[in-house]
Amino acid sequence: MLGKFFFIINKTNGFAEVISLDKTSFLGVKKVYSDLYQTQVFIWYYILPIIIICLLVILFLKYKKSNAQIISKQLTVLRKELKLEDFKILNCLVESAPNYINYAELLDVYPDHLSYESKKKKTRQTVLTLEDYLSQKLKLKPPVFEFRKNIEDRREKQIRIR
Repeated sequence: MLGKFFFIINKTNGFAEVISLDKTSFLGVKKVYSDLYQTQVFIWYYILPIIIICLLVILFLKYKKSNAQIISKQLTVLRKELKLEDFKILNCLVESAPNYINYAELLDVYPDHLSYESKKKKTRQTVLTLEDYLSQKLKLKPPVFEFRKNIEDRREKQIRIR
């Protein structure tokens, strides 16, 4: 009697009938499980954009060029468009990049018959025009040049491409 189910069925005419069923025929042997809620997490929707952003940041930082590299690639074009003295000063700055160069070395570009003060004035004017020209032509962010006082001799001024 174990493993059986008994059912009493009342019929409409007052007759009652008793039925017995085995456990396997009443409940069955196949088990079907179903989830009410979906438990899968689509983690790739979150991880993939983060990976792409990280790769873009790494590529941007790795391949970011300095101002000196950008200018040195355009030297042939700049040679045609700049005056000779301006180009010589720019070339000196590109060759010494990323190191500082003394302002006195830039004064050698101008002829010897000019005085020290006029050479200094022309160099200052050339640096200003070069900065404006490079920021417009090559789309460099100003200031293009960086100035400081010489470490050994505080009276001398030094310059470099930023």
